[in-house]
Amino acid sequence: MSSLRPDSEVPTLPSPVAGLRARLRDSRNNPVTRSGYALLLSSAITSVLGLGYWFLAARLYDPAELGRATALVSAMLLVTSLATAGLKRGLIRFVPVSGAGASRFVIRVYLVGMLATLLLACTLLTGIGGWTDKVALLHSGLPRAGVFLGATLVWGIFALQDPVLIGAGRSGVVPLENTAFALGKIVFLIGAAAILGAELGLLLSWVIPALATSVAVNWLLFRRRFPELAREPATESISVRAVVRFAGGEYVAALAWLAAVYLTPLIVIAHAGAPRNAEFYLAFQIAYALFLVSSNITDALVAHATDAR
Repeated sequence: MSSLRPDSEVPTLPSPVAGLRARLRDSRNNPVTRSGYALLLSSAITSVLGLGYWFLAARLYDPAELGRATALVSAMLLVTSLATAGLKRGLIRFVPVSGAGASRFVIRVYLVGMLATLLLACTLLTGIGGWTDKVALLHSGLPRAGVFLGATLVWGIFALQDPVLIGAGRSGVVPLENTAFALGKIVFLIGAAAILGAELGLLLSWVIPALATSVAVNWLLFRRRFPELAREPATESISVRAVVRFAGGEYVAALAWLAAVYLTPLIVIAHAGAPRNAEFYLAFQIAYALFLVSSNITDALVAHATDAR
């Protein structure tokens, strides 16, 4: 009968804890997972603070006021999303390979996004679907309608700057920026509740923090990050045709999703009234937070797959 030799070694399996530590260490060294973690952290923070924001809004305003205000915010988000849907992934795709042309490329995309936003906002204000009749801000004179147009332009830039940060390799800034924005929304909402109506107060609670963070983020990009990219050679020539070809497919695919997300509240308020829209919108915000998980991981993959080419 054979026996083990005294000097024989019995192989040992790594412990689960050691294996988990090794995987976490590898993921920290992987730029894709680092970006994904940063974007997921941003989504988690803004989702939690966003729920707190809507909890406060529901306490500060009655259902009819809140329903009209959420329709106005949805209209702003619908306009800017339709105007920038393809441009967002285009920025993530082409900024990493643009080299010294990064700043010019981003400025051109910003201008295209702002022009498209303005045209779509003016179209929406014509009263498509009859929803504007339910929102006092949009039929109380040109100055207040101008507030809505200005809000869409600010939000258009705000919507594009996160893709620029991701494409420029600064995903770590995104959680900081969006946390500052979410906290600013809450502070402004509380302060505006006493002096502004629900429609204007809610709209400006989104726009004012977005404007402040946009100034800070774009200063960082144009004064710090783009000069760094200018020292790196462009690895791919960027043409209008290439951007349109890439962004076109993304835009067509996004239309159905954007309609489901941002057009639905306008349909609800037009057919069921403002109080029902308030109930729908608050419930939808919980579900929307779950979608952001897959969306953020996709953004990280696009940016780093492009940079690795």
